[in-house]
Amino acid sequence: MEAKLNQEISLSELKPGVKAGIVCMQCGEEVSQRLQELGFVPGAEIEVLDTGCPLLVRVEDARICLREAHAQGVRVSPALEGLR
Repeated sequence: MEAKLNQEISLSELKPGVKAGIVCMQCGEEVSQRLQELGFVPGAEIEVLDTGCPLLVRVEDARICLREAHAQGVRVSPALEGLR
């Protein structure tokens, strides 16, 4: 995949260890609300710590396990080297 700086991708596409900024949520209203309560807000720094099911991520100072389906609905803007 050819990447451009500030390209928006889903959280599930982010490589472990790469930091990104949350852009928006594209999942159902209830899921979006719950994730926002956990710190998934636009501009928050996020990092994938471990892949698998569930996905382990760090949002600001919290570590959270996330279902793959929900990770696909979280849009992030990684650094160029963050794309798989």
